[in-house]
Amino acid sequence: MTFLDRDDSIAARALGATGRAFAVLSLCGIAALCGSPPASAGGQCGQQVTRLTTYGFEHNAVDDALLEIDCITGRLKVSNLGSSGCDGYSINLGDSDGYEIELEEILAPASTQDGAITTFTRDFGGNASTVMINEDIGNQLEVRTSFPGFNVTSKTLRVYEVTTTGEVILKEEVTGHTGAWDFRFDDPMDPTPRLSGYGGSGGTGGCRPRLHCGGTSGGCRPIFVNGGGGGAVDGNLIEVVAENFTPAQGPTTLTVQAGNGISELVVTDTALLQFPALPHRVIDNAIFEPPTSNSKLKVSNLGSSGCDGVSIDLGESDTFEMNIQEINDGNGLPTGGYTETQVYGTVAGVPDQLLTTSRITDTGTELELSVTGAATYTVKVLSAGQEVFSGGHQTGMPSARVSDSNPCKSEQHFVLPNLDGLGFPFLGTDNYLTVWRWDSPTLIEAPDGSMIQGDELHVIPDGAAAPDTLTRFEMRGADVNSIEIGGEKSFLCRGGNVNWSAGEVAEDVLWVNGSTGSSGTREVCVEVRERIEVALHSAPEGPSQAKYFLCAWIGGPQSPTNLTVQSSVVGCFVNPIPLTGGAPQPFRCLRGGLPNAVCRQVREISAPPTAPFSASKANGLANPLTITLQAFLEDAGASHPIGYSVTNAVVLKIQ
Repeated sequence: MTFLDRDDSIAARALGATGRAFAVLSLCGIAALCGSPPASAGGQCGQQVTRLTTYGFEHNAVDDALLEIDCITGRLKVSNLGSSGCDGYSINLGDSDGYEIELEEILAPASTQDGAITTFTRDFGGNASTVMINEDIGNQLEVRTSFPGFNVTSKTLRVYEVTTTGEVILKEEVTGHTGAWDFRFDDPMDPTPRLSGYGGSGGTGGCRPRLHCGGTSGGCRPIFVNGGGGGAVDGNLIEVVAENFTPAQGPTTLTVQAGNGISELVVTDTALLQFPALPHRVIDNAIFEPPTSNSKLKVSNLGSSGCDGVSIDLGESDTFEMNIQEINDGNGLPTGGYTETQVYGTVAGVPDQLLTTSRITDTGTELELSVTGAATYTVKVLSAGQEVFSGGHQTGMPSARVSDSNPCKSEQHFVLPNLDGLGFPFLGTDNYLTVWRWDSPTLIEAPDGSMIQGDELHVIPDGAAAPDTLTRFEMRGADVNSIEIGGEKSFLCRGGNVNWSAGEVAEDVLWVNGSTGSSGTREVCVEVRERIEVALHSAPEGPSQAKYFLCAWIGGPQSPTNLTVQSSVVGCFVNPIPLTGGAPQPFRCLRGGLPNAVCRQVREISAPPTAPFSASKANGLANPLTITLQAFLEDAGASHPIGYSVTNAVVLKIQ
């Protein structure tokens, strides 16, 4: 059972479930325990207490419940649950973007499980988002959601099919729902259910509980949607979107309660959603301090072992940026202390491969910056965006040295080749690179002994296989009490940036045959002469009649290109467009409400005047072909002041 409080793509959240697992998202992450089972605050493992710290959070028992860490698995057990439904536990989320929680199982004896209830409530100080699971309504599970205090008058209910490759297919949608219950399906108590949920405290994108049943068979199939077409829907992911949602600000608390036949909850994972709604999990004995703002996160209780830290799930990203606000409560690294980061990615289709390890060590007078993972590296130094040093095929360690007088406020970036992301000036790089950036110029010593004044250091592996995407980032510290993160950015060009200002994550609005494609690749496969339907939806924040243009390229994504307007980046296209120049250009273009220039010198297809719309070709195409689609859309939730965003891309493969 996974409870998630984040706002990223459906595909990224849905992967990894197997069997008949059942999931509900309340407001938004996923990781694994590292090291031995923790000896938690409030009691050692095996002891039943009312307060303890695990998964990086302080957990407090609610009413008569008792908390215990299993000495073998390290998992949290919540027991002594009575019949009232009030017993459980709570954690302080602070002013964070959200949370994710996974429950291994709900133990409800068959003779007493009728009417058993589990509730998940995120309290914003009077306003709340609640997901209630009634464990048995005539041999069915019933899912109800409510949003007291948020002025929600109706909901949108959706059912998706998530395939084993991560492709997400919309199966049914019901808008304007006001009924008492949302979904029902056959009781999947055996095997164990998995719940998850997501949503943010500061965004205006609304609150969206989700339930993932997992697998490609069994689980919660069939799903009955209240107000649907009358029949069951064959899907494995459900979503509730609160309409007319008024966002709340400030610290929040998550409370999980169960009863009326449920004897025990087993928590297998908890993650914090932050920057923007990226799942963060502690490693070993680290602790999250409840954020005082959704733009900061302090990770503390880092010991001397070098094992304690934070793991960040990047999903499928092209770039990742971390801004280090403070180290050691502003005192910087102590002599001999270090921070170490590791970046993982998908290489040649194989996920979660270690790409590079970088370390910053304080020697007492200077900081040594080291990168490992390839035989040789090219080291570059930039000053105010201009390259002032380049040394190829460096083998010495460390990669560079800098004075330790400027150690704290720095940024670290990881960028894939031929992509500058949003605001990353690295277009044309032959391989992925590690970048350190300082607020002010500092004296940098290159491996060959050269001393250069600069504010950026680039370390590029020579000859290493470039990854397809970045998937995970980990940071650990040794002899460092705490690390305060002042910001992060993860970006996937194929994911677009619709609704970034409102929801801080990209919303999928371009669909082909009801699908946004598999996770990462965004590929949708159809047979020759199979029906093709392309749908461009409006952005979540509107407008309801949006201006747009849509491009179609022959082949897959080849040359990610930023569209820059008024000296700032609007978004990233997977291939060049007429407004940017470059190749390959689209072979077809559709536009509505925008001038001819957006499709300049590209053959136009007659198109609807505004989005949303759908267009179909009943008999598909007669020959195998790959076509990539991506659009530019008017968006009230856009991050750029012109009020437009770049949509997700879909790669249509006709086989």
